[in-house]
Amino acid sequence: SQAARRLGTTRQAVQRSTDELLAQGLATAEPNPDHRTSPFIRLTPEGHQVLARISQAAMNSRQRWLPDPDPAELDAAHAVVNTLRDALREHR
Repeated sequence: SQAARRLGTTRQAVQRSTDELLAQGLATAEPNPDHRTSPFIRLTPEGHQVLARISQAAMNSRQRWLPDPDPAELDAAHAVVNTLRDALREHR
């Protein structure tokens, strides 16, 4: 649930993603001494490779669509998107 809060999504969505990563061998679950029912999820070497490829593709795409971003404009857009997301959640 901590990861879900940080990502602004539901615990169930994080669990589904985690289950997929584990099933595909891209992550491992390790014991968490502070919380027996919430293991640490760590990427495997293959998981790190996949993440690197995804990150590179995302950066290439962002540079194509927004080659010289203005940090203030990005902050403002982020605030608008968060406000819209929160409003949509309340409407559900």
